[in-house]
Amino acid sequence: TESRIANLENLQNAGTVVLGIKDSQKDIFSKEYRQALTAIHHIVQESKLEAKRYTSKQKNGWMDPCVDPCADPETYQNITLHRIHTMVSFIGGRGTGKTSAMLTVLRQLQTLRCSKELEASLQPLASITFICLEPIDTGILQSGEDIIAIVLARMFNYLQQITNGNNLRARYQEELRSLYREFDKLYQNLCRLRKGGGHFLEGESALRGLQNLASSHSTAREFKDLVSHLLIYIKTLNGGEKDQYLVIALDDIDMYGENTSQNCYTLLEEIFDYLSFPGIIVLTTYNENLLKRNCSNHLREKFFEGKKSNDCSVPEQKEVKTLVQQFLEKLILEEYRVYMPVLNRIDVSNRVGIGIRLDNTRDPELCDMFEDLKEDIKQDNDLVVPVKQFLLRIIAARTNVYFDSRGKKRHFFEPNSMRDLSVFWRMLETLEPVTSKDGAA
Repeated sequence: TESRIANLENLQNAGTVVLGIKDSQKDIFSKEYRQALTAIHHIVQESKLEAKRYTSKQKNGWMDPCVDPCADPETYQNITLHRIHTMVSFIGGRGTGKTSAMLTVLRQLQTLRCSKELEASLQPLASITFICLEPIDTGILQSGEDIIAIVLARMFNYLQQITNGNNLRARYQEELRSLYREFDKLYQNLCRLRKGGGHFLEGESALRGLQNLASSHSTAREFKDLVSHLLIYIKTLNGGEKDQYLVIALDDIDMYGENTSQNCYTLLEEIFDYLSFPGIIVLTTYNENLLKRNCSNHLREKFFEGKKSNDCSVPEQKEVKTLVQQFLEKLILEEYRVYMPVLNRIDVSNRVGIGIRLDNTRDPELCDMFEDLKEDIKQDNDLVVPVKQFLLRIIAARTNVYFDSRGKKRHFFEPNSMRDLSVFWRMLETLEPVTSKDGAA
């Protein structure tokens, strides 16, 4: 078993920890970062393959009614919208570091083009520009807030940021106005769809209402077209050298919504409907057990009249479980799932497991506490101390209380998650060493 090493400097941060490419290579989650970037590389390759299949006779995957399909049958292999798997998920319980990992990968995507530490297999990513929108914490959204509308708003804000104050040429200005019209139309149709569709103003032609109704049911195609148009426009502004990809980060999707019309199941459906097209990459975080439970609640409400799990028969429970499993397998590829390590499941012997990296320059006093172990725990210019030894020796130094003299079993002070380790270490830092006066009292 390979050791996992946490940097002491990162444990001192109470919130999320966002690292650059160089620092992430020595981080405890280095494997997860590499796995996520590899998954993104696969998505980019799939997007490029899908772009090659596109032909001028086929609009967004739908047959052009003005062209005879028999003239070129291969052009019409698929009459549905072309969707690909675009979601990379960071999965783990609370405090396992999934949000920090997602935000670190998000930062890496923004700086890949100027990095010299990238692995050879991931070098193609450096030739791509990733447009990273501001992350969305879905767990704190209020009831009624629409994820796709929020994504649309952040796309629009990004467009304004890169165009405001720039003296655009006439052709760029015309394209910009065209993009504005597409944003306007899509948002109107999205609002119409959310309100049920089929409503038109007094005096409006019924045929006009029918046309609008058709548009409301094709918002996914309109969203795909808008993203494609936006990326091409940005690429043109940047000189047309690098391909552009839109990156959308959704945190805690398992906590989204609180009713039958808006919950994590409907959110996953919207990700599939709107965000599963070439040119888009979606990063998400969630607790898998909670996500499955909330999806099960939605399906029981839909098919079994809102029965609670205990009220369902065994066949019904099995059916719901199977439906959830199939649904998640359809949306999230196994190779795109990044599982965060659970510390209490990792081998905790002295040779492998969780270690704490101490910097001789930054932490000289702590390093001196492990002087007797330096021969065994020295790595390059740093010391890597097993987490159990590290915590128990610090406790002994600060409190004169000694635990686990034999050191053969897992100790209750050993953390279950990165958050537990960070909180415990910051608490130990505040303790002052016991004095003789304290001992006498």
